[in-house]
Amino acid sequence: MFGKNYKSGSPSEGFPTVCFPSTGSIMTTHLRDHVDCWYISAAELAPQYESLAEILLSHEERARADSFCFARDRRCYLAAHGALRLLIARYTGESPETVTIRNDANARPMLENSPIQFNLSHSGDLALIAFSCAAPVGVDVEKIHEFPDL
Repeated sequence: MFGKNYKSGSPSEGFPTVCFPSTGSIMTTHLRDHVDCWYISAAELAPQYESLAEILLSHEERARADSFCFARDRRCYLAAHGALRLLIARYTGESPETVTIRNDANARPMLENSPIQFNLSHSGDLALIAFSCAAPVGVDVEKIHEFPDL
């Protein structure tokens, strides 16, 4: 997995630990009265997992990743969107490669034929993803840039 939630432990071997609720598989019943938030750090992502993330993405997502001028931006995009697909697959039971993400009329990402609501925000090498079935969710993360005293 590419991220960790509030219940997870520390990263090991370059790949963050992920902890899901104690049920065998996450079903939408868990999300009826919960919002799960996950953070992803591209800095904690071992290099070999970059190619895994790329395999999981749709054609459009790969094209977007390839459009970045800087390798660090591409890596962050791959980490965030790869993690999103892995997490959606875990919640829905689908294969990460076959997850279909569409935009609704307001350009918010959504899953077709699923009650799961989600949102993704990324800045710098960090990403934040929220999931719920209770209501539409939104998250925002912003890298803080420190400026030297002038």
